[in-house]
Parts: sequence; structure tokens; C-alpha cells
Amino acid sequence: MRLLLEAYYEPQFSDHSHGFRKGRGCHTALREIREVWRATTWFIEGDISDCFGSLDHSVMAGILSENIHDQRFLRLIRHMLKAGYLEDWEYHDTLSGCPQGGVVSPGLSNIYLNKLDEFVERELIPRYTRGAARAPDSRYTGLKRQRDSARKRGDRVTARNMLRQMRALPSRDPMDPGFRRLRYLRYADDHILGFTGPKAEAEQIKAELTRFLRETLRLELNQDKTLISHARTQPARFLGYHIIVQHCDTRITHGRRSANGAIALRVPPDVIKARPPPTGARENPGTGPGCRTWTPTTSSDLRSRIPGHRELLPSRPGRLAADPAVLVRRDVDAEDPGRQAQVLRGQDCRPLQGEGYHRPRPPGPASKPGCSGRVRRTW
Repeated sequence: MRLLLEAYYEPQFSDHSHGFRKGRGCHTALREIREVWRATTWFIEGDISDCFGSLDHSVMAGILSENIHDQRFLRLIRHMLKAGYLEDWEYHDTLSGCPQGGVVSPGLSNIYLNKLDEFVERELIPRYTRGAARAPDSRYTGLKRQRDSARKRGDRVTARNMLRQMRALPSRDPMDPGFRRLRYLRYADDHILGFTGPKAEAEQIKAELTRFLRETLRLELNQDKTLISHARTQPARFLGYHIIVQHCDTRITHGRRSANGAIALRVPPDVIKARPPPTGARENPGTGPGCRTWTPTTSSDLRSRIPGHRELLPSRPGRLAADPAVLVRRDVDAEDPGRQAQVLRGQDCRPLQGEGYHRPRPPGPASKPGCSGRVRRTW
């Protein structure tokens, strides 16, 4: 059943759906938000209350019967949905929802919620998307003309002042009434929308989503978790990350304020605090007996607690390691002629050198006549 449903419905699913699909997942969803959702103003976080346990069986049968005309296959799905379950050896009827953990359940939920994807793509996005680009900001344009004229006159001081004022203003009008953008993404039952426009229209989008889910799919949005947050000041929580729009007028890259409008994916502080300490955590003094906490000492220690981050090679600060544990000494060489002792390397990835230590070298060929007394060595 799963193979048949996937073979038929997978090509029809929306490109903005990333949950329980082959070749898609959390990484593709977050990558789409980071690369496409630039300069978003409002985030609309959608969360359906008990989605998998509230799927209506009659609506599910109606959606499947639109394209599948094999009544035996449809009857088999209806029997599976209404099979019931046992709890403490007591039978309970399944009045709604899909079997949790079932092999077919992810595919059925995607087929069910594909109606939501179609509604957003066919109704909401065309209605709340218009304009090719924002109109230029009049204040920025005026300062730019003054700067150009000052540069032609050779007045560098005035040109620098004009440039400083320009970088404190947006180059495009953020309140342009002729420009709107609405973007949408769904992972399983969690969906998020990014809207560029006034908050009043974001409230209208949320109301239309609530009405469609209630009237068409017989689902309810969790009003406590369905939030409208300002993209620059209030990060949205999606797939375990905080999604926020960056803004920094002082970060200049190739003459442009490249950070402005870019999407940043940040790990929430509660995720870092809830992660267990790594092996070898030391006790933090002053926390009381029996309280074993972990105190990060370097940035790599902090990155080691964040999921999805790999340990990077150390940088080259040009100083030795703080705790030289294993070194090669001259007195060790006498007992270890094969030079099997380990060489502890510093943070600059070079063997340690200093008083009492030397850099071990493999034996080279003997000196030859005509070498002016020098010894040639090979590595």
C-alpha cells in the first residue's frame, strides 16, 4: 500500500513539503528558508492541534477517492483506519486519526495535508504576492545624488558624510504598498509562512488558514502556538531552530550591507542548556554537593554541545598548548632510540619546541665530500 501510494502521489506533492519524503528532510527545509526567504518581515508559525490523531476518516476517503477508483483498495484503507487499538487488554474504537507508527501513516498524512499546500499555493500566495521589486527610498536616493555631486567636485569630506548617512537608511522603501511577498513551507504537521507586508495582512492570512483547516479539513490550529512574530526582533521556532532576519548596517561586504535581510538559523538557548554535558565534565565550584555541571572554556567546547556542528581544526594563534602532557625529551631519546614517543602538537599544528625539548628527526645519510661539512637529511 505504501509503495502504491508513494508511486502515484509523490509526483503530485508540493515542492514546499519536506516531511516524510524521499530525498527531503529537515536540512532541505531549513536550506530553502535560508536561501529563499530573504527580507521577510513577519513569520506566521502554524501548529495543528493533534494533527495525526484528528485526521477525519470521511475526508481522507474523499481525498483518496478523487483519483483512486479501486474500491477494494479504498475499503482496505478504511478498515485499517477503523481497526481500533488495545490498551491494557481493552479494545478501543479508532474514530479519527491515523495509526501512530504505521508504515502507511506518513504517506496518508501527506496526502491529507497536501490540500493545505494546494490552498496556500493557489489561493493565498497569488493574492498576497505582487510587485517585481521594492520602490527606491526617496531619502536614500537624495543622499546618493548629493554624494555623487560631491565626488565630482572633489569634496571627499562631504562624500564620506553622505555615505555615512546613506548606510543608516534602507535603499528600498520597506513600506512600499505595491510590493508583497508570501512564502510557505511545511514539514509534516508543522508549517511556517514568511510574509513581507503589513501586520494587518498577516493577521488576515492567519484567519484564512484557520477557516480553511476548520471547514475543509476539519482540523484546528493551536492558537497558543500559532504566532505572528516580527522577523527582525522575534525569532520563529521551526524544526528546533530559531529563524531570524539579520540586520547590521556596519557590516560591509564588497561595498554592500550584506547582512541586512539575510536569514540566520540559530540554536535556541534552551536546547544548549538541555543537552547533557560531554564526557569528562568537571564539577563547577559553588554549585553544591552532587551538582555536576559543565562549564565551557573555549568556543570549541560550546560547539561540541550543539547538534549538527563538527569539531573543526584548531586555528593558528601561534602559541603553545597550555598543558604539554607528552613531549619528546633528550633523556627519553636515550631510552627510545626508535623515537616511538608521541609528539604533542600545539594549537598551530606544529611540534612543540622549547627549553629541554627538541624536534625529533629521522636519521639521514652521512655527509659526503664536497658538502662543506654540512649534513644532508631527508624527511
